[in-house]
Amino acid sequence: MYALRNLNVCLFCLRCYENRRKKYERKNWNEGAACVAGALLLVSVLVVPAVSADEFKQDGNVGKLVDILEQNVNHYNRAVIDKQPEKIIQYVEKIDQILKKLSIMGYAVDFDVTSQITKNHDNQMIPTSVRVTVRKAMESDRIRGHSLSANEEQLRIINQLNDQDISVGDFLKKVFPEILDDMPQETTQQLLQTKMPTSTQRDLEQSTMVEKFTDVGTLDDLLPIVVHPESHLNVGLFSPVVDFGSSSRVWFPHPWYRIPYMSVATELKKDDGTTYAYDYDYGYNVYEVSAGFSYSIITAGYYQTKGGHIAEVGPLYFPPVQIYFTETDWTYINP
Repeated sequence: MYALRNLNVCLFCLRCYENRRKKYERKNWNEGAACVAGALLLVSVLVVPAVSADEFKQDGNVGKLVDILEQNVNHYNRAVIDKQPEKIIQYVEKIDQILKKLSIMGYAVDFDVTSQITKNHDNQMIPTSVRVTVRKAMESDRIRGHSLSANEEQLRIINQLNDQDISVGDFLKKVFPEILDDMPQETTQQLLQTKMPTSTQRDLEQSTMVEKFTDVGTLDDLLPIVVHPESHLNVGLFSPVVDFGSSSRVWFPHPWYRIPYMSVATELKKDDGTTYAYDYDYGYNVYEVSAGFSYSIITAGYYQTKGGHIAEVGPLYFPPVQIYFTETDWTYINP
């Protein structure tokens, strides 16, 4: 799956916006509204404290982690108040690490929205502040999903289908039929109506993705849901092994906002059109999904990672299913 370059897809996401700010600058944010929004954020942090470690006295290690989580959530909320994207990303990464440790220990963390999405003076979108609740994990907290990597026969089919006039749904039917069997019906129908982009569609205009974001409407006072898709290709020095992959992460309303379904497909492609590796991952009730692995390059040439991203955000949103395509720049690799 492939089409637009990564930066084209992520126009309003925190990780990408700064690089494109000058070229796609919008109208300045109203000063008065910004001050009011900042005040509301501050109130939300003061009246909605993070979970206390007192609830976990019987397990000192968990208590320490909850203390650290509380501190980092407070720092994240402060960065939201101050509208500082770089610091927000910094604390998101720290909180993610804590969440993984708590999960291993058998605990789950719930995140509640405590403010509205705002913008800073550079017109960057700022996610909401959050309130967290730490509790014992239940069976329902287990993420239902699956990961699939293409075997030789599936890679042969993928290469036969390259640049063919075929829908994303029909593509999956031929390569990974079991994925469609376990996919929400509305998502399946959307994929059957969405064409696989061809190599001649790589240079689509930026306005295509701008419209895709601005057209994502909501009903009543629902907060907008924005998913950040990206692809990467990491090459080691003096090594034929590359790390390729693609991922999707919810960034708005906040980075831990769970949506009904997400999936990511990623492929390692050579400039002659051949797909050498393909990986697919999906999950239900998630805020992040990633696919990819390490691969040993044998033939010298230019290589690229391409990604296909599907996010079902729910029936109250339009469109209820969002589809994105990403790709990296071509990189010359000589094993």
